[in-house]
Amino acid sequence: MNPEKLNEIIQQGEGIDFEFKLVQQGVPENLHETICAFLNRNGGNIFLGVDNNKNIIGIEHTKIQNYINQIISSVNNPNKLSPTFYLSPETIEINGKQVIYIFIPESSQVLSTSGKIFDRNYDGDLNISNNNALISALYQKKQLTFTENKKYTYIKLSDLREDLFVRIRKMAANNRPNHPWLEMDDLELMKSASLYQKDFWHC
Repeated sequence: MNPEKLNEIIQQGEGIDFEFKLVQQGVPENLHETICAFLNRNGGNIFLGVDNNKNIIGIEHTKIQNYINQIISSVNNPNKLSPTFYLSPETIEINGKQVIYIFIPESSQVLSTSGKIFDRNYDGDLNISNNNALISALYQKKQLTFTENKKYTYIKLSDLREDLFVRIRKMAANNRPNHPWLEMDDLELMKSASLYQKDFWHC
């Protein structure tokens, strides 16, 4: 998405799929709550360096890469986001100021951050950890929407095409040269991508 289009989006204000956050003393502590909520709902867009009044404050140029590295590292840390998820933050210049833009797709899995499950509504990020009905509805939504949630009990790793693993690693390396998938074996990669799970109902 080009800077002009992003600027138009910013001027429309925050909503169910847009969130603005200032970056002053480091990556905002509640960033992972918003990431988790977007992943669990319909996806969304985060702009770091923009305040709630749609003012583009920007981020100090020398600190941007460090912030991006922190974000990438944290979303690949199961203690911070579970299951882990690959995101690719971008640096974009808008009106002469540097902003970090994060596009977040809808996840096929229900995710949690620091042991809490968040959902997204027009009021922002909603902690639904203690609401069993909302959590059940979220799981049901994922199961009905994503075919990858279907369990194929009898498929073995040897049944999968090896050339696809090669392509996946190349795509990951193009986005991030030190992507963790490059050091993982095929099974570890599948687990990291939430494509290999244990079905406890049929153990």
